[in-house]
Amino acid sequence: MYTCGPTIYAPAHLGNFRAFLTYDVLKRTLAKVYGRRVDHVCNLTDVDDKIIRRCRETGRSLRELTDPFEEQFRRDLDGLNVVPAKEYPRATDYIPEIVELIGELEGNGLAYERGDGWYYNTTAKEGYGTNLVDLSSRELPPSPPGTPPPDRDFALWKREKEGVDVPSALWDSPLGRGRPGWHVECSAICRSLLGDRIDLHMGGEDLKFPHHENEIAQSEGVRGREDRSGSEPFCGCWVHNGFVNIGGAGEKMSKSLGNDLTLSAECPGPLDKRAFRYLVVSSHYRSPLSYTPLAMDAARAALRRLDKLLAALDALPPPPDGGAAGPLSELCAASRASFEAALAQDLATPRAAAVMFGVVKAAEKELREGGGDLAGLREARRTLGYFDEVFGVFYLPPGEVEEQAGGEAPAHVAALAEARAEAKKGKDFGEADRLRGEIEAAGWAVADTPGGSFELSEL
Repeated sequence: MYTCGPTIYAPAHLGNFRAFLTYDVLKRTLAKVYGRRVDHVCNLTDVDDKIIRRCRETGRSLRELTDPFEEQFRRDLDGLNVVPAKEYPRATDYIPEIVELIGELEGNGLAYERGDGWYYNTTAKEGYGTNLVDLSSRELPPSPPGTPPPDRDFALWKREKEGVDVPSALWDSPLGRGRPGWHVECSAICRSLLGDRIDLHMGGEDLKFPHHENEIAQSEGVRGREDRSGSEPFCGCWVHNGFVNIGGAGEKMSKSLGNDLTLSAECPGPLDKRAFRYLVVSSHYRSPLSYTPLAMDAARAALRRLDKLLAALDALPPPPDGGAAGPLSELCAASRASFEAALAQDLATPRAAAVMFGVVKAAEKELREGGGDLAGLREARRTLGYFDEVFGVFYLPPGEVEEQAGGEAPAHVAALAEARAEAKKGKDFGEADRLRGEIEAAGWAVADTPGGSFELSEL
């Protein structure tokens, strides 16, 4: 599995981390549910136009600029409980492999030299622009008067530009003194560490074109003339996640728009980090994800409910030996099958989360009724642990101190919340909003959780 990592000239933002959490859920599913060994490589882009511009503006070398952001990225991954990749290669560690790949492309008639560097000849690549997108329906923008006609050829190697490039981001090579283009690093790294063909490639949906389409052209273009459009593609399966949008306006989160939110700023506490992870992993990876305070409150409430149940289950005595399986144990067995079936349907994690909360609801009911089915409750705890092999939300981020839960809501506040839940069930949303106002006036927040329940927390 090869995944596109961050460009390390600034902290990765929450939109980036949706991609990394999507990688994590798929990798956990393959490993824990299907028993596969996953060789995962995630690149780090440490040379491009933005990085060079930042080096020039700050007076720092390439490594002086990028090293701290790589370290922060790795810390953030730990804070989100992401299973580490086998390797995190940096583009600049693969300059010889990049130069070699470009030379092979030239030998296959797919790379050519022009004034400012080396380019990929897209018109010579059969099937270019038809793998992940359909470029035949996209017209090229008109070129300004007096300039060459536009084309889709892209840079493989950029020659040194005086006043633009910095010494720490230039390499002498048979292609001339310069630096790699953006797309070529992934083909060179992937081939070096995983081979000519891979099973899975993942990234954000904005990378389909041009980045991933160009990567296909490069990786398939170095196989030789007899195999460039051969029977097997470079990658067996492409997985692209949707964007994270800000608030109700649905604006995509990105550095270029200036609305990027970092993990350290938005999720300072351990529950915040876990809540963001839960928000992402319980949503479908291909759908847009709205990041709002309300969504995060609901995620925190869901985790508090889970934590409370797990604490109660862990405090139970061991069940007596023998005895037939009761209804709760049977529900757990059926729920495991439903959970796995949901994941098999294009990683339907919202369905999988609903299955998990079905077990939660049944275990809570058994505890309220006296907890006599100790064997069933023990099986519920095991089943929730199995679900968490994929969701990965039962953890304490490294270096954090566990947050203490607040006190129980007063009885009259709990009664208001119960009445609100009933009003929502009866679709009397006006009454539900009125009751929410009373709850908040009493100094409490109410958040809906999966399964039609709710969580109360002090404001």
